[in-house]
Amino acid sequence: MEAQFEDDVARNPYSIENWTSYLNLVHTKPNGTRLSKERETLFRRALTYVPLSYKLWKRFLDESYGLARGLRIDAPEFVELTVLYEDALVHLHKMPRIWLQYLQLLDHLRWGTRTRRVFDRALRALPITQHKRIWGPYLAFVHAQGVPSTAIRVYRRYLMFDPTGREDYVRYLLSKELWEEASLQLVHVLNLPQTASRHSLWMDLCSLISSHPDEVSSALNIDAILRSGLHLFSDEVGRFWCALATYYMRLGMFDNARDIYEEGLAAVLTVRDFSLIFDAYVKFLEALVTAEMQSQELSRTLQLYEDLAERRPLLMNAVFLRQNPHSVKEWQKRIKLLEDSPLLVVKTYTEALKTIDSANAVGPLSALWIAFSAYYEQHDDLANARAIFTRALAHPWRNMDERATVLCAQVELELRHEEFDKALELIRAACNQKNLVKSLKVWNLRVDLEESLGDIESTRAAYDRVIELKLATAVMVLQYTTFLESHAYFEDAFKVYEKAIRLFPFPHAKDIWTAYLTAFVKRYEGAKLERARDLFNQVVAVAPEADLPEFFKQYAALEENYGLWRNAQTIYESAWMWIYMPLISCVIDATAKIESNPQVQLDLYRFYIKKAQKLAGVITVRSIYERAMSHLPNETVWQLGLEFSAFEAALGELTRARAVLNHISQCCDPRVSEESFWSKWHAFEIEHGNEETFLDMLRIKRSVQLQYATVNYIGTAAGALNMVASSTNQSSSSTVPADAMEQLEHTTADDVNAEEIDIDMDEQPVPEAVFRGKLTK
Repeated sequence: MEAQFEDDVARNPYSIENWTSYLNLVHTKPNGTRLSKERETLFRRALTYVPLSYKLWKRFLDESYGLARGLRIDAPEFVELTVLYEDALVHLHKMPRIWLQYLQLLDHLRWGTRTRRVFDRALRALPITQHKRIWGPYLAFVHAQGVPSTAIRVYRRYLMFDPTGREDYVRYLLSKELWEEASLQLVHVLNLPQTASRHSLWMDLCSLISSHPDEVSSALNIDAILRSGLHLFSDEVGRFWCALATYYMRLGMFDNARDIYEEGLAAVLTVRDFSLIFDAYVKFLEALVTAEMQSQELSRTLQLYEDLAERRPLLMNAVFLRQNPHSVKEWQKRIKLLEDSPLLVVKTYTEALKTIDSANAVGPLSALWIAFSAYYEQHDDLANARAIFTRALAHPWRNMDERATVLCAQVELELRHEEFDKALELIRAACNQKNLVKSLKVWNLRVDLEESLGDIESTRAAYDRVIELKLATAVMVLQYTTFLESHAYFEDAFKVYEKAIRLFPFPHAKDIWTAYLTAFVKRYEGAKLERARDLFNQVVAVAPEADLPEFFKQYAALEENYGLWRNAQTIYESAWMWIYMPLISCVIDATAKIESNPQVQLDLYRFYIKKAQKLAGVITVRSIYERAMSHLPNETVWQLGLEFSAFEAALGELTRARAVLNHISQCCDPRVSEESFWSKWHAFEIEHGNEETFLDMLRIKRSVQLQYATVNYIGTAAGALNMVASSTNQSSSSTVPADAMEQLEHTTADDVNAEEIDIDMDEQPVPEAVFRGKLTK
């Protein structure tokens, strides 16, 4: 076979396949850590004819390297291997894989200088598109070597190839504490338009500058660099100020550092940044005090420290004002902090009023103007206090209510100093101004001053004007009528009442109607009874249901005192109609939305009965009780029934009293009303009855018990039947009655025993003559 391959390579020595097949055939045993002489000779013969064959060189190098692997690094085999790689690179210098293997071998042999030079040769030999494969191992190599000067030179060359690697370079410089070069490179990176880790790099620069001010590059303007960072990161402003102050402090420029702290406190916008700078400033002063303990500058430093502690509230307030210069509350806090210095208080008031825009003001700006004027007033400077109000009224107010507040405060100033004519003149003029004519606050003050300082005509004119403008409130109307009545202008007061009840609907009109009716009745008593009746008829026609009982009681009281008891009865009957008829309408019309309170009806009947007992006879009282019990709902009728029974018992009409109890017993379930009703009937029979009436009471109680038990049973059975009907509807709908109640009747009819004794037949019927046929179950 070898002869055949020799013939093949002799005939075609440039065929790589022939040489590869020949090499696959020759498998001689290696000579220790080297290839056998025959195989090495064969490789070299082949490479003599095809020196550019990457396949043959790669196989030759891999086999040689594989045999030498594991030897000491000073073994001669590695020297021969490096020579072999050099021979291969003569022909394959464009192959990065060969360069990388060679570099890996040199790195393993710890040949630092030669490795660096081979890296440089590789970069010169390979095209630019292959450099990326070399630079990664090259940078790892210089990192491992630990020679900063070499690494700096290599990185500078690398940055020409890939400028984006500058951040890695910066991190390397920081790790090696090469502060000057690191500062230059950091500034260079931060000047680039797009940097992913911009924030962290800025923080690194701050730390570097503040920690090593002597070692950063003198070519950098540190002050300008850090100040530029203040505008880039609003959430790190405090840290930038502290870094700049620390920079000057480490340089020994303490006055500059203090100036920077002061400037920072006067510039920050957040409490967080303020606290950061303030705490650093305090520590700085404490360190100065400790360092100057034996120095003559100690007293000055202590003074600075105390002054800073005293100024802290003002400095904090300034932060809030920088956040929102239109905050009235913060300006007021600042003025309070400066209250010991009148000059600063006036200056702050002036600054605040110039700064705050009324359109953006947070809080009442009028309070600031009023407080400013009051401050001058407290110091007996009335001229300036008035001047402040004059300026305030000339201010372009967006909210006219605040302008009215300022005007009222100006009037009150004149009143405090007993300038009554001037105060009245100011308020009258304000009521004629276009932008204040609709201010209720101004008119309230106007009518108060007119009543106190003006005459009757001016007061009436003021009240009439405010009613004409439809600004009057119910309270103002009542004040006006009280004023007129106090000066005996009764008819004029009644005219005002008439205007007011047309202006105000219920519930606002309730107090006006009450005052009107009370004043009219008090004035004329029974002299103008028909007119009074017309007024009461008007109010009961428009008043809501909840207010009707009160007006009906007043109406009835009028008739009782100045009219006829018969008319009072008619009114009470009307009251019952007004309150009872909504219940009837709700029954007729299910959509009616009228709320009726049974307790109101009960209370009205009780009031009516009380009046009848006082003014009428027993027959009238009894008729009222009968009518009430025929109309009240079950939930309240038993309460009035107990009172009716007690009334009859007091008259000695025990049969009537017992009949009433029998009637209302149908509304009282013994399970619920044992204490409220049945125990009272029991006590009645013990006191006034006999054995027969007592047994009747027990029989009725059992009948009512059965009645309520049957109702509950029917409800439960109907529900069960509905469930059965719905479940069997599809399968046997023809066998189920159409109505569940019909089915219930069929089932209950089968269970009736014809011989069973009817308990109800044994009971005594309630004598209808007692109630004249008007009480029905």
